[in-house]
Amino acid sequence: MHFKQHPVLRRKTYFLFFLFAPFFLYSQSAEICDNGIDDDGDGLIDCYDQDCTCTGQCDDFYYTTCNADCYYIPPCGQISLGVQWTAEAETGTYSTLAAGDMDGDGIPDVVTYRVEAED
Repeated sequence: MHFKQHPVLRRKTYFLFFLFAPFFLYSQSAEICDNGIDDDGDGLIDCYDQDCTCTGQCDDFYYTTCNADCYYIPPCGQISLGVQWTAEAETGTYSTLAAGDMDGDGIPDVVTYRVEAED
């Protein structure tokens, strides 16, 4: 019996083809780097996708996952840790610290807050 003469087999074959064809077509598409669409189905759009970031098309984009090879390996010598500064102000809780150059003198300032209980 030929394929054309067996309608059930032919229907099953068509069903399987149309069921799996979108998966094969979708998985083989390449990312187009300037259309705002996730073309290759990896969840990343245009310059967020590694397929685009390392091609030079996204050189002026602020985000990159393309890392250049590092030819310099810094030496790993012994380090020493110590207290560089202390503050006399006490906080009653584990307050969040923020560091930044608040006064523009080039030295980072550390800022926190203190809550005083009412008597």
